[in-house]
Amino acid sequence: MDGFTKRTQQKMERIENVAAAMLPLPLADIKIADIAKQAGVSQVTIYNYYGSKEKLLQVATERVVDHQLQQFKEVITGSLSFEEKLKQIILLKKQSAHVIDLHTFNELMQMDDIFREKMLKKQQEQSMPLLFQLIAEGRDKQLIRPSVRDETLLFYLNMISQVFTQLDTIQKMPSPIETLVEDFLNMFFYGILRQSEG
Repeated sequence: MDGFTKRTQQKMERIENVAAAMLPLPLADIKIADIAKQAGVSQVTIYNYYGSKEKLLQVATERVVDHQLQQFKEVITGSLSFEEKLKQIILLKKQSAHVIDLHTFNELMQMDDIFREKMLKKQQEQSMPLLFQLIAEGRDKQLIRPSVRDETLLFYLNMISQVFTQLDTIQKMPSPIETLVEDFLNMFFYGILRQSEG
């Protein structure tokens, strides 16, 4: 690799890292001028590399999504118990709300059919198979009732995850986040009614 190419890659790395750090903001609040200043490059350089703010943010979003998928995969394929894996997945889902603003993500998806297809493909070919792998593990360990369909379980897990992504809107949390997740999972596995003895 020649010096020019290496310097270009280093600049793009800085630009994309700065852009990724701004993804929690609404799209309208993300300014090329701010990205350029923090990355130590000119605005012209950014437009030369990416063409537009939206294209840059799509590249940054893909980097963030790939990182999240890697974390997700490490949890699913790791040595944690099934219950602990569920807990970590919910916590990762909550953390993702701080990594990228949902409205920003949706706007970027709506602007570009190719980008939208790419993101959906990552979900279908990487995220969903990992979730089904986790469900299969739970079934193999006889932790999931046979009568519970995979689709129903996925819907339930997504519903719980969505609740936890919005917990920051609650001014006073009833308990620390990890305690709440453990309580939810306790109800998930054992229900809320006392089991009769005998």
